[in-house]
Amino acid sequence: MKRRKMPHEPGQEYSRAAADTAVLLMNTYHDCCQRLRLSRMPNSDLAENMVSLTRFDSDFSGLTSEKAAACDENVEDNPDGKPSPSVSRRKRVWLRLAQLVLDRKYDPRMFIQAQFELWPPGRLMRYELPQPEAFLRPEAEQNYVTARQALAREIAVSFRLQRECFETEVAFRRGWMNSDEEAWADVLNSSDADISLSALFRYCLATSLASDPAVKDKARFERIAQRFLPAAALQYVYAADDYDAVYREWIPANFRDLATRLYRQLHGLDTEAEQRDDEAVND
Repeated sequence: MKRRKMPHEPGQEYSRAAADTAVLLMNTYHDCCQRLRLSRMPNSDLAENMVSLTRFDSDFSGLTSEKAAACDENVEDNPDGKPSPSVSRRKRVWLRLAQLVLDRKYDPRMFIQAQFELWPPGRLMRYELPQPEAFLRPEAEQNYVTARQALAREIAVSFRLQRECFETEVAFRRGWMNSDEEAWADVLNSSDADISLSALFRYCLATSLASDPAVKDKARFERIAQRFLPAAALQYVYAADDYDAVYREWIPANFRDLATRLYRQLHGLDTEAEQRDDEAVND
């Protein structure tokens, strides 16, 4: 029986950004599968009913949809190490999904996580996981929109509660600390176990205090801001528009660019070309 080919645009060249995004989508999918496997599928015998959980770190640069489609011919797996047709086809699915995510400006990690969050519980009980091919359907985009709307509501509620928490904790400390600055710093430096404030909230407030002319010890709040910067950047990039809408002037100027750059560095997505461009700009 002849293998059916998936539709493609002949000669379409996938960009480096699409390749990077495909790897990020696949690794997020892997992580979601692993969490489900540990929480719902403790029996190792069920592994054959799951998709492959191998991390995909292959280099997709220069791959065209024509070349990928050519891998879909009905050929037998080759023992000399050539990739199997199914693996090649799956790579092409991820590249198409990556291009869709980039075109729509979706957050890659949230897009995958939304498919798992809204996956019917009954299917999970039958050990059926979402398959990547289904992520190209309109229903997957609707899942993403639904998840984003829910997140936007959560961000608004969380921001209000964090402001109330911060003000309460500072008021409590005023009774035995020497100054407001000391109380602010103590609250911002407190552990998550003691005070439930997000990294983004702490970073934004510390940055604001560090630039406030009325604050005497600005260096103290600059150190606090730097401490929470990496975690704040990771938190922010997943829903930058939603955070901007809620935090408004709390978000420092140019923070989106800074957070995006840190995010790419932390995930190893900065290419040599981008690094050369940065060096050229600095020069």
